[in-house]
Amino acid sequence: MSKTSMYRQCVLTRKTSSGGKMKETTWVPLKYAKKGNYLSLKRDKKWENGWLVESTGKPVSSEKVEAMQYEYTKHRITTLPMIQPTSLQFSLK
Repeated sequence: MSKTSMYRQCVLTRKTSSGGKMKETTWVPLKYAKKGNYLSLKRDKKWENGWLVESTGKPVSSEKVEAMQYEYTKHRITTLPMIQPTSLQFSLK
């Protein structure tokens, strides 16, 4: 039996160079999903440092996350065909 990975849906924030604040809601592996942690996110082969975990949801299995992402993506493709999903990678900072 293979080990199931667990995730939490987290709200992340990051300060911008202009003094503003960016907000991102995404699934984060359980070991990184702790309120107050700073994360680095990898988007389009480039790392972005300084993402603060503001809040976390309940733990969910990777299978459940994949099923929810599939349904979300299917809906987005149907309603907004020009949007392409981005893949993220995580690193504890």
